[in-house]
Amino acid sequence: MNKSSILASVFIFPFLGILVPFLLASQITNIEYTPNLILSSIVILYSSFKLMLFGFKGTKRIIDLAFWLFVYVFLGLASFTQLLTGKFPWVGSSYREFEIFYAYLITIVGLISYDLGQVLTRKKLKKQDAEIDLEEDTEKGGLFTLTLSRFYALSLISTILVLFVGLTKLHGNFFISRGEFTGLFGNTTQLLLYSSLFRTPAFVALIIGLVIVFDGRRLIAKSRSFFYPTLFLVFILNVLANNPIANARFWFGTVALAIFFVIFKWRSMSFAIWVNAFIFILIIVFPYSDLFRHSVDSQIVAVKTYKQLSENGDYDAFQQIINTVRYTSYFHLAFGAQFVGAALFFVPRSLWPGKPEGTGAVIANGIGYDYTNLSAPFWSECFINFGMIGVILIFFLYGAAVERIQHVYIHRNKTRKNITLLNIFVPFFAAYQFYFLRGDLLNATANLTCFIIFALLGSKLNKQYLVKYQGRKRTLREPVKETPKMFDPSLPIDTLTTNEEQEKTQDKQQEETKELVHV
Repeated sequence: MNKSSILASVFIFPFLGILVPFLLASQITNIEYTPNLILSSIVILYSSFKLMLFGFKGTKRIIDLAFWLFVYVFLGLASFTQLLTGKFPWVGSSYREFEIFYAYLITIVGLISYDLGQVLTRKKLKKQDAEIDLEEDTEKGGLFTLTLSRFYALSLISTILVLFVGLTKLHGNFFISRGEFTGLFGNTTQLLLYSSLFRTPAFVALIIGLVIVFDGRRLIAKSRSFFYPTLFLVFILNVLANNPIANARFWFGTVALAIFFVIFKWRSMSFAIWVNAFIFILIIVFPYSDLFRHSVDSQIVAVKTYKQLSENGDYDAFQQIINTVRYTSYFHLAFGAQFVGAALFFVPRSLWPGKPEGTGAVIANGIGYDYTNLSAPFWSECFINFGMIGVILIFFLYGAAVERIQHVYIHRNKTRKNITLLNIFVPFFAAYQFYFLRGDLLNATANLTCFIIFALLGSKLNKQYLVKYQGRKRTLREPVKETPKMFDPSLPIDTLTTNEEQEKTQDKQQEETKELVHV
């Protein structure tokens, strides 16, 4: 890293951990001091420190970037401001200090577990890297690879679906408000089905096309005259289907940020630049990005930043963790029922009358809110299902999974020798993670699953890689059979010594050729 990159990374911690909270506190006239402010400061400082560390590394850890920025803004700054003002987004609730304390405990335990999962997995991956030929492993590609033929096929499917839904349901009016779009469908299942078919295939096709342009340009060397017009067509489809007027903020933000992650070249200073850009977006732009929810003629009304963070329902994540603590004190844990409901989101309630509602609605009904379309952060999802044990185990596994995915993605992004499913999944999930972490999980899983399905349709199974993977596993499982050594008195001593040296050399070569597999 150069001096400017180091300086920019060093500046992240004092800027985010000290300066920004101080500027927010200076806007508030009547400050309420509580002991729990110490815990909110820990969350702010913890997330700021992690962002600074990743800035020093300079690698393209975009999933970690999104995770810690979510923690910093929605669980750090927002909760800090809410405690200072004594106000929360959803009025009508006064909380005991213990409930707030326990909500912070859930938050911090989840962060430590996530961190621990990453650290242990990172050590394991480093050990594997030292024992295998990374260059050779990269050349063999991944399990699913991106190809031109699949891109063209998905582009055709996207064109048909966008025109079908746009003409039959929207009657050619693609730029209507989000509320008007929702009102065109009879029920939630129909809305989810049509909106997914309308938006997701075109988005996946666009991401695949951009990845081919920036990471796999060799694929289009002989078909430029057909590829670029197709990519332009897919771009137009996304303007029609994924515009900011008819779409929810989380989805348009996911589309836009995923595109930026793909097209912008990552440099040593990029992490620090992205951190500052995201802080501006999440604090200043995000509250006003829902402008066209009910009408295309809405007007912007400026509100002070501290009021947005303390009173706007967009920043209710920490309050919902507190509500989860209160809910579980009156009702029993779900013991996985909420996870099952999220995993089987596609099953209609007509076939499953007892299908669980989204966790946000469950908590809202239990607390007694009239408005039930609330968030449920991933911390709430883990706690309401399995309590603190669930928070520890699930966040540990989540951190381990993220570390493994990013490790493979970063290495393949450096070599650029092949393009796989990870080249589109990582930029998407990094951007989508803001919605995934805010919840609730039922809705987040539905959109995530839809993306994965169309991403698989847009990629090709690499059977050669699968065969080699199975062969490696078999090699690792089977012990090496050693032939018993016999002494032959007819051989001279020099010959015996030479044979022993050759056997040792062969044994050493066999050990070096055993390869561990990247998942």
